[in-house]
Amino acid sequence: MNCNRIDCSRFGRPAIAALTLGVVLMFVAVPRSHADDRAKCQQRIEQTEARLQQEIREHGERSPQADNQRRELNEERERCWNEYHAWWNGSEHQWHNERDWDREHERDNPTYQRGYNDGLKFGRYDLSKYRPYQPEKYKAYKNGDEVYRRGFIDGYNEGCGRRP
Repeated sequence: MNCNRIDCSRFGRPAIAALTLGVVLMFVAVPRSHADDRAKCQQRIEQTEARLQQEIREHGERSPQADNQRRELNEERERCWNEYHAWWNGSEHQWHNERDWDREHERDNPTYQRGYNDGLKFGRYDLSKYRPYQPEKYKAYKNGDEVYRRGFIDGYNEGCGRRP
């Protein structure tokens, strides 16, 4: 019985030390690999953004080539979002934690602009009459699609003197 205790202490302590070291290494290695994967995601997005800029220079802002590259860029952003719940914006050089890349060029959209102009008008009116903040009470807002409503809210906020 004494021999077993000696064998146990001789082999047990190194086994426990090895197990502890393995657990520590696992927790140290996982964040690094996550950061490496995130850096790869960032690099893929930056490369796709660069190809988009090249297509715009060569073929124009609204060319089929640029539109195709925009779709690829959105696919890369979607892939990053699904993996990390974040996406890289190369022009701002930062990670975004909201899935809002599809709003990047929204201000150029005529529907957004119409909503913005209507919201600005109604926001100024409500401000001048000391009315409470209620953009959703207007028929134009209720009847508008999602893009129109985002424009309406942005315009209404500005009309009311609210800044983002």
